[in-house]
Amino acid sequence: MTFENPYLDAEQSLKEVGKAEYVKEGYEAQQKSIVLLKNKNNTMPIIKKKKAYIPNRRIGESVDWFGNKIDAHEINPIDDLIVNRYYERIIQAKDADFALVFVNSSNSLDYTKDEGYLPISFQYRPYMVTYVRKEGISVKDSSSKDKTNVTSNEEDLDIILETKELLNDKPVIVSINASNPSVVSEFEGQVDGILINSNKQNPAILELIRGDANPYELLLF
Repeated sequence: MTFENPYLDAEQSLKEVGKAEYVKEGYEAQQKSIVLLKNKNNTMPIIKKKKAYIPNRRIGESVDWFGNKIDAHEINPIDDLIVNRYYERIIQAKDADFALVFVNSSNSLDYTKDEGYLPISFQYRPYMVTYVRKEGISVKDSSSKDKTNVTSNEEDLDIILETKELLNDKPVIVSINASNPSVVSEFEGQVDGILINSNKQNPAILELIRGDANPYELLLF
């Protein structure tokens, strides 16, 4: 019957999809699944309508899975309309009460046609592996020994450190959209808060920072 009639009843689907109770439960699940990794001196919650500095992300040149070149570009990590529901987004860091920096976990290719197999990097700065097999187990030339890999988003780290310098002793919170493990020691000592959000909606992140919700999740990796 599944092959002859693979679709659900359309009228029933319209009644079920997007139900307010389902949306509410899904959103609450997002809030609870954000990981609070660091909250120095109880920096969070930060009360409503504080002035927030949120820098743009600078993405370096990279290639996609198919080898197509992606030019370097800059993006706004969060819509102003969303931010201004909770805080006052400002342009000048010197006028801010705190900063919120959105970054992605480190992103690097593990193989290129020219260089062969490369070490997978969980940090932002260039990474060279030395303690590894000289030959791969299943494929002899798959070793990445003495090779160096770089990430396409190394500037995420630069932006975190630049923001801390701009704000001096004011709080800096970092929200990491994590798709793989991350080495946070490159910046952990410079910031006051770290959140791991893994593709959560931005309002859920802001509501946690403001104290409207509490994180329950543990580390993913």
